Amino acid sequence: MAYKMSSLLFILVLLLSFSLLLPPSSATSTHYMVKNINEVIGRNLIEAKPPPNDDHPGGGEKRRK
Repeated sequence: MAYKMSSLLFILVLLLSFSLLLPPSSATSTHYMVKNINEVIGRNLIEAKPPPNDDHPGGGEKRRK
């Protein structure tokens, strides 16, 4: 009986170690989603312009009087 339990335990440990070597299936899609989001954020930051500042002279095109 002890021989069967030890062989079963060995097989379970072996399967667990192989499963830990493989990347999780959801992590790959998450990686691509994060990469895509970071690219969009980077593009938006490059193209973004700050809002006009009307509090000081020359800060914006329309000045309040």
